[in-house]
Amino acid sequence: MLAVAAHVAVLAIEAADGRLERMAVEAAGTRPGMWSSLAYGLLCLNSGLRCFPTKDPDLASDVERLGHTGIDLATEPLSRGLAWFWFGQARVLTDDLDGAADALAKGSVEAVPGGEMSTVALALLAELHHVEGEHTKALAAATEAVERVTVSPQSGLWAWALYSCLPYALELGHQGRHGEALDFMRELLDETQPRRPGVTTSVVVVLAALAVLRGDGDTPARSSTTRGSRSS
Repeated sequence: MLAVAAHVAVLAIEAADGRLERMAVEAAGTRPGMWSSLAYGLLCLNSGLRCFPTKDPDLASDVERLGHTGIDLATEPLSRGLAWFWFGQARVLTDDLDGAADALAKGSVEAVPGGEMSTVALALLAELHHVEGEHTKALAAATEAVERVTVSPQSGLWAWALYSCLPYALELGHQGRHGEALDFMRELLDETQPRRPGVTTSVVVVLAALAVLRGDGDTPARSSTTRGSRSS
């Protein structure tokens, strides 16, 4: 039941009101386990999404309470990694960037082959450092994320592996190593793998950012127009 509730709760993020996540949380109670932790983590993220436009302090408080509960209920590396990842994302949405960095750093330490989320948390931490202009930290985190994916290329979904490598390309571009960045992106885009809309969007955003870093302001606009035409 919790497995179904938590999966349905993923879809409820689109609804933005958190009703289905709350139903999953009520079903979970305070029983430790992966699905209980996931239910709390998703409601934490949903609270962050609702807090982002409103800056409601009550929703920010919900993020903290639900995030910590999700972590406390996690019973193995996968659910702990997910809990820290959702918590870190939610803290970004509440503008608590220091707290987000702390959560993502804690979620990135359990590197266990098998597809858990620590590498993805590390990649998001690299992105956060990049945005804050902490490029030495960003490059170190991005490099480690790529190394983890390279060591265990079959350790998770291809989409997550691709996402985890994107911050490295951003840092290469920041250093002016544009050719290396584009070559790296080409290597990532394995045409034999299925496309995922969210990951494809992330790739386009990174390519646009690389274009801006090399002084090409037209490419991002063309990318946006192309994606808009395809969507319609």
